[in-house]
Amino acid sequence: MMNHNDIHSTVITLIERVAQEQALSIHSVETHHAITDDLGFTSLDVATLAALLELEFDVDPFANNMAVITEIRTVQDIIGLYTKCLNFSTDSTEDDQAIEEVESSRIERRKQRRSRSS
Repeated sequence: MMNHNDIHSTVITLIERVAQEQALSIHSVETHHAITDDLGFTSLDVATLAALLELEFDVDPFANNMAVITEIRTVQDIIGLYTKCLNFSTDSTEDDQAIEEVESSRIERRKQRRSRSS
């Protein structure tokens, strides 16, 4: 299980990677930064980041209605979302069902990637 620091550093690294690929002038990435307003990401940049995060963490919280991408505003929102998705530290039945859906989705995506690469 990844800890919060691992998730934090991975998210920051991927944000910096997208920014560099898009030639965005970012001096540093802080958790309070707004993805579009402070960092200058376009909707395409956000989609690229979401795809990279899915590949890195092997989970897509947006496909399982754990989050709505338009509600993610800051770097901290992203870190918090993936921390929640990857660590599943809840007790409620509703959250347990969401977790099962995420896990099923992760397994299915792995199978699909393996079959495409074969």
